[in-house]
Amino acid sequence: MLSVKERRMADTTESDERVAIVAMDGSKHAEQAWQWFLENIHKEGDRCILLYCVDHPVWMPTDPHQIAQAYHEEERRAQRVLDKLKELVQQSSAKSEVVKAIGEPGETIVKKAEEIGAELIVVGCRGLGQIRRTFLGSVSDYVLHHSSVPVFVCRH
Repeated sequence: MLSVKERRMADTTESDERVAIVAMDGSKHAEQAWQWFLENIHKEGDRCILLYCVDHPVWMPTDPHQIAQAYHEEERRAQRVLDKLKELVQQSSAKSEVVKAIGEPGETIVKKAEEIGAELIVVGCRGLGQIRRTFLGSVSDYVLHHSSVPVFVCRH
């Protein structure tokens, strides 16, 4: 079985296509990261994946009706974000697609990058203060420290 690095090297020899993941969460910071990627890194022939992670809360109430209602609201929000991302893809000339994944965003982004053999990951950064980042965590910090491929963190 080939490692991720060996698969990437084999894929590169067969094709010049690079695969890049741009993590999107519907925020203006993520949208700015996408624009930065297009202007500074994107090359013709790159395959760009705009990845949106739906993270259903684990603290859900115990009432089945409330659980269903919260789940459906999160899915409606996700669909609005996905529709917006599809518009961004249509506005760009880049070979790109929108992918929806389910799970904690940092872990899911790293896992998806490994699964598809991505060569780089681009994430936006909301600029949380150190105290908020310590308690809330940071997707960009997680991806930066756990990814096996280069990560570009675009500050706002």
